[in-house]
Amino acid sequence: MWSVKQENDEQLDELTVHLATDVGLLAVIAPGGLAGRQDGYSWWTDEDLLLAEANAGHIIPIETGEEGGFAVRVTFDELDERERRLAAQSALFWLHVADDGEVAVVSGEELSFPDTSGAATFWAEPGAYTATVTRLRWTEAADDDTEDALPDYVVRLQPFEPGDEAPELDYIPDLSISDE
Repeated sequence: MWSVKQENDEQLDELTVHLATDVGLLAVIAPGGLAGRQDGYSWWTDEDLLLAEANAGHIIPIETGEEGGFAVRVTFDELDERERRLAAQSALFWLHVADDGEVAVVSGEELSFPDTSGAATFWAEPGAYTATVTRLRWTEAADDDTEDALPDYVVRLQPFEPGDEAPELDYIPDLSISDE
């Protein structure tokens, strides 16, 4: 299972993160797997390198298609009924959680330095996880403080079952928020 790092040591079963990006990219990462990339600060801007890291299970790239603020919910649970109704598209990835169990949710800009204060960090059991990223099609209230506001993206992690194989991506799926 997993727990979310909280200042008060409270353990939660899901995490919702609000991030801003100027480059149209969010990511769920296993920082230990990206350690070799820390000296090449702009590696994530090269689509071939980003794809290689996704296929290695080190990163789940979420291309938003535009800059702005976005909410990402990470969970082991299924999408709730409202999220299923508003699901626009999904993409399948995988994530290899290293022995330290650290996983972070970051904006694209933070991939240069994934150990920044902007990262929301949680811990999961080490191992391989199937990751389904679902973009939701909905419009927030004008004030963004709506009590029942949905995230823009839901990332569902599921531990690999015996016989599961990591998906091999030929390209980074486009999960743009824009419907155009």
